[in-house]
Amino acid sequence: NGKLLFGNSDDLQIYHDGSNSYIGDYGQGDLKIRSNKIRMEAPDSQNMIIITEDSGLQAFYNGAQKLEVTSTGIDVTGTVTADGLTVDGDINISDTSPTITITDTNGSTTGFVSATNTTVRFGASTADKTQLYTSNLLRLNIDNNGDISFYEDTGTTPKFFWDASAESLGIGTTAPTDGD
Repeated sequence: NGKLLFGNSDDLQIYHDGSNSYIGDYGQGDLKIRSNKIRMEAPDSQNMIIITEDSGLQAFYNGAQKLEVTSTGIDVTGTVTADGLTVDGDINISDTSPTITITDTNGSTTGFVSATNTTVRFGASTADKTQLYTSNLLRLNIDNNGDISFYEDTGTTPKFFWDASAESLGIGTTAPTDGD
């Protein structure tokens, strides 16, 4: 239970309390560890964190690398869970059939975007409709029954309407008849 004490006021302390080991910096300034490579390992010698001068940082989970800081940013192996995302630049999704799934706070899927070499799909698995907006104005509405509405310049009134069940097209009306 002894302590190694360094500095005029015992600012740096290294000790073990019978359960845990500590390195404590209790003075002013920073605790600086200088090395061209720092490696933290588990008792079984599995890597936990490796920091290499001019080469970045690697973080491991159960010995498998999950995060790497590189000269261009970060590389992540596995799933990223975040409470927000801000992207300043392009988003590139590399996969043969990428899908973006949108879920609500209960974990229920509320929408998706998927793509293949020939098709891009937008959908809402639990919503009644899919809508497209520009300048925060509704431009296109597709109901789950197949009805399609195209909106005028204010985004409030559909002026071009396809009634899927009646197989009728209406211009300036949402209730097309044979005369429309």
